[in-house]
Amino acid sequence: MKILNLKIKITIAIIFSVMLNMTTNKLLAQLFVDNGGKIHVGPRMSNTDLGNVLSMSIMGKIDPYKSGAKLSFGDFGQKKNNGWNVFIGEYGDTDTDKLWLHGKRGFYLTAHNGDAVLAYCDYYNGGNIIFKSGVMFNEMYVSCDSKLMQKVREVKSPLERILSIRTIEYTYSYNEDFERVPGVSSLPQSYCSSSKEKLDSIAYTKRLQLNSIGKQKYGFEIETIEKFFPELVAIDSNGYKYVNYTDLIPILIAAIQTQQETLERQSVLLEEQFMQLSMLNNVYNINSNDSITAKSMLRTTISEEDAFLYQNNPNPFTSTTTIQYYIPMSATSATLYVFDLQGASKMTLPISSFGNGSITISGQSLSAGMYVYTLVVNNNIVDSKRMILTE
Repeated sequence: MKILNLKIKITIAIIFSVMLNMTTNKLLAQLFVDNGGKIHVGPRMSNTDLGNVLSMSIMGKIDPYKSGAKLSFGDFGQKKNNGWNVFIGEYGDTDTDKLWLHGKRGFYLTAHNGDAVLAYCDYYNGGNIIFKSGVMFNEMYVSCDSKLMQKVREVKSPLERILSIRTIEYTYSYNEDFERVPGVSSLPQSYCSSSKEKLDSIAYTKRLQLNSIGKQKYGFEIETIEKFFPELVAIDSNGYKYVNYTDLIPILIAAIQTQQETLERQSVLLEEQFMQLSMLNNVYNINSNDSITAKSMLRTTISEEDAFLYQNNPNPFTSTTTIQYYIPMSATSATLYVFDLQGASKMTLPISSFGNGSITISGQSLSAGMYVYTLVVNNNIVDSKRMILTE
């Protein structure tokens, strides 16, 4: 009887141990399908899908939040051997709530049957993300940090080079046959058995027709860009050329600034010519009672070594300023005129002392502003200079 009781106890203990082990294994199961058909991968947690919209839930095995979950594809390899090839999930082992898409050599973003490339990146061949369709942004910023800039220098001859670029209007026809994923060919039409797939196939055919028709666009002739700005041209693995239009913007601004400086210089010259014509007219009117005519004033010249006008000092001035001059002793008449920028005569100062001399002008006789003073010797304009009166 004692032996029988012992066997019964041993049997009950074994059954209890098996049941406990089965329960524990179910709690720690790494793959589980619930009653609703949802697949759970990794440790299960309650209330992980409050909206009951998931078909599969993947949980990490690290912290209490089960974060750091990853799903790898293909020959994932080992991280210590730099073998993190392709995976999707959270990077690291913390609860970041950030999606991480990883492709060791880059990625392809495709449409239709997987062979129509929308964008791709070959990390070991330039590393640029190349988009094969239009990209729209609300805002776009380009790196422009002085800490990352070396060998900073002025842009040389921006206007001349910009003016040498040929601007063209063209039709851009895109051939998707050149943008297939390597090793992938289009699926035959007979494969599209369902009505949905047939509609997609028709839509794709229309898309290809639109690509062949092309879009009306404006741009630069690539040959002139390559000649004058070769550093702004890049070539992809298929041999297509691209222009860095973003880097053209600073060059365009530099060209505009150069052009503006030229326009300002020309404006000053035109203004000075206008002032001289106005002053000639005023001087002629002032001396209208003389026998000297405007024609003779324009015809007669006095060389620079014979008469000279210096810049006033100080300039700008607030109370008084002094204007020095030299008038040859052989001169018969000399006058210093002061005009405003509209050419109106403000002061007429006859000069009776020839040789090296000076005239002091009081600011009280003028209002604050910029003026032009002109030395006229023998009814000829010798020189004109500007002076500024401040309040």
